[in-house]
Amino acid sequence: MKQKILVFVGIVMVAWLAFSSVPVYASNFLGFRPWYEGLTDGSGVIQAPTGDTSGNSIAKFVWTIVANILVDLFMAVGFLAVGFLMYGGYLYIMSNGDPNKTASGMKTIKAAIIGLIIAILANVIIRTILVILGV
Repeated sequence: MKQKILVFVGIVMVAWLAFSSVPVYASNFLGFRPWYEGLTDGSGVIQAPTGDTSGNSIAKFVWTIVANILVDLFMAVGFLAVGFLMYGGYLYIMSNGDPNKTASGMKTIKAAIIGLIIAILANVIIRTILVILGV
């Protein structure tokens, strides 16, 4: 029964991602941005840092890659949190008044909401850093 629920939640999340209004990138997969986003010219070729003696262009290049990967990571954490929120709601609804099952469902819902808030805040912080870097 638990496996069927998890498969259903997974299908709902994939369908939600496929039809939601997420930004479209060259190699978009479920809304995740590619690691090289912001490092390409108009034709899709990655522009490696040139001979800047101060090292600022290399640092910007590396931090852009790190920030892109972190945005994807925290987006995945957000998707997992939504899945656990749905699972906790299912546990709560199916508790049939049993205090232990109800408490288990509420605990899952609270943990999922905290995880979702952390993922949203982390995404905002990373995107702010990208704006500061000028990407």
